[in-house]
Amino acid sequence: MSNINDKWQDVPEELYKEWATIFYASQEGLNLSASCPVCGQNTLHCYYDPIRKQERVVDSRRYVAYGGLWQWCSSCYCYVHASALVPEWWSCKLDIDRSQLKHNPDALENALQKMNWKP
Repeated sequence: MSNINDKWQDVPEELYKEWATIFYASQEGLNLSASCPVCGQNTLHCYYDPIRKQERVVDSRRYVAYGGLWQWCSSCYCYVHASALVPEWWSCKLDIDRSQLKHNPDALENALQKMNWKP
């Protein structure tokens, strides 16, 4: 697997609101159809790692767990990582070794490459 740790960067501050709006509006799962607000490519991804069960409704949205969240672009390597509530609709079959998950989404990107994901 490639080691692309040195390429990851924060979403530029001036584009963060647009980035957050895209991800908040999406319920597509791992691969989003929207274009990246940073580079314009259709290579946005989202991954939740549920850690503990926690049912909650916030702004009419149902959440079922609490855990880690990664949002990233496979083209420009911008990303966001945070603790988050996991939405009820979340489902993902990405084969990932949870022990490899770090702040940056390198392990997630490598898992995508391994399954030959193409935009």
